[in-house]
Amino acid sequence: AGAAAAVAAGFSAPVAGVFYALEVSLPEGFAAEDGGDRSVPRTAIAAVALSAAVAALVARDVIPVRLEIVQTTLAATSGGLAELPSYLGLGALCGVQAVAVRRAIAAADRLWAP
Repeated sequence: AGAAAAVAAGFSAPVAGVFYALEVSLPEGFAAEDGGDRSVPRTAIAAVALSAAVAALVARDVIPVRLEIVQTTLAATSGGLAELPSYLGLGALCGVQAVAVRRAIAAADRLWAP
């Protein structure tokens, strides 16, 4: 319920908070050990929905500071296709960095593996 409230208050999105909490946080806690039904109890759904709704209302109406992330507008550039090589280079650089990080993680796993 706390995860739903955090998403609801932080992003002014109570429905997204409910879906986040029900899909990510709760299902593992209610898994049946015998391999049976993994459904979430109705009381848990009600608690998550109520906490998200209350958090969104408090964040919107009670707290004087706006907590949501505000999207900024970007100025349109007239570079067109002239900017494409820069973006391709940036993409390649990010790909090389991702491979380096992945190899560093694998090396650390081998180094500290029991």
